[in-house]
Amino acid sequence: MLQIEPPDGAQLLIFPIDDGVIIAGYRNPTYFDKNGYPHYGIDLVAVSGRAEVIASGIGIVLGTEFCNNSLGNIAVIRYDDVFVPQSGEIISLIARYYHMDSIMVDKDDLVAPGQAIGSIDGSHEQYHHIHMELDADVQFPFHTPQVAQSSSNLLNRFPANGDKILEPIYVLALGREQWIYVHPDSDCVMEKDNPRYAQKR
Repeated sequence: MLQIEPPDGAQLLIFPIDDGVIIAGYRNPTYFDKNGYPHYGIDLVAVSGRAEVIASGIGIVLGTEFCNNSLGNIAVIRYDDVFVPQSGEIISLIARYYHMDSIMVDKDDLVAPGQAIGSIDGSHEQYHHIHMELDADVQFPFHTPQVAQSSSNLLNRFPANGDKILEPIYVLALGREQWIYVHPDSDCVMEKDNPRYAQKR
C-alpha cells in the first residue's frame, strides 16, 4: 500500500467510516447481474455493526434529505482541492452518501476530516451500510445515475450518465487510524477493490 502525502494546498480524502468492510465495489459485474443496474460507488459495513459516517476532508454540505425508502438519509458534500493519487491531479469532487440511519449535518455546513456527518446501523433492515460515490461533475452535484428518479426529491436520475463518476478506490486513502478491507465472502468485490493508498504516517 502506498503512503501518500498531498502537495501543498491540496487534501487527501479518507474513507467514510473508520473500521469497515467493503461489500460491493465500483461497477462490479456480479452486482449488476444481481440488481440489474451498475454500482457507481462502494458499499461499506462497519466492523462493529454501528458506526459514525465521517467527512472525508474539508468540504461544504450542498444538500441533505431523508427518503422513506432504501436510500435513507442522504448527504451531498463538495470537496475542493482534492489530490487524486492515481492521476496526480488536484480537482474538485462531489461525494454522495446514501443509506444513513441518522444525519448530523445540514445544508451549507462546513465539515472537517473525520467529522461525523451521520451514522449507519448494522442491525437495521435497510440502513446498515454506507454507499459513497465520487463525482467530478461539480456543475450538477445532484445528478446521479445510481438512483431511481422517484426515490428522491434531492437527486436527479436524468440526464446523469455517470461518465464523470470516479472509482473511489483510486481516490480515497486510509486515514491514520482507519482499517478498511474487502469482505472475504462477498461476491460483489474483487481484488482491485482493496484500498491502495494511505495517508503518510
